[in-house]
Amino acid sequence: MSIPRRFLPSISSLVALEAVDRLGSAVAAAQDLSLTHSAVSRQLKVLEEQIGVPLFRRDGKGLALTPAGAGYARAVRGVLEDLGQASLRLRRSRRPQRLPSMPTAPTMARMPDTACGRPKPASACSAPLRIATTMVSPIRASVKRRGWKL
Repeated sequence: MSIPRRFLPSISSLVALEAVDRLGSAVAAAQDLSLTHSAVSRQLKVLEEQIGVPLFRRDGKGLALTPAGAGYARAVRGVLEDLGQASLRLRRSRRPQRLPSMPTAPTMARMPDTACGRPKPASACSAPLRIATTMVSPIRASVKRRGWKL
């Protein structure tokens, strides 16, 4: 990345800006984001300080975007939409990954001939890799994958 990280605002600050622009007030944005009004106001203040440009005019209890703030909010909305679409595409294209493996003698005896029962080069035999996020240990994951009971 060519831009130093300290110049990049947090996603939560950008989401707060987009919500205030879309809904017209920090109170409505806070309700939409399931945050407190104070949390949204803090995120907007940090964003303004980080960028160094006033994004809002504060009139009594209300907020109004400055012209610079409105342009930035439009750009942020586009970036957030692109990020969301990219995340959805990635999630839809998720397929199990395969890693090359070579079975050991004890496991070859238990494997059917149609899998990798006979020794082959490592590149000719692969097993599906599924990441078990709920497993406590690799041993339990292995036992669960084969259908054995502890």
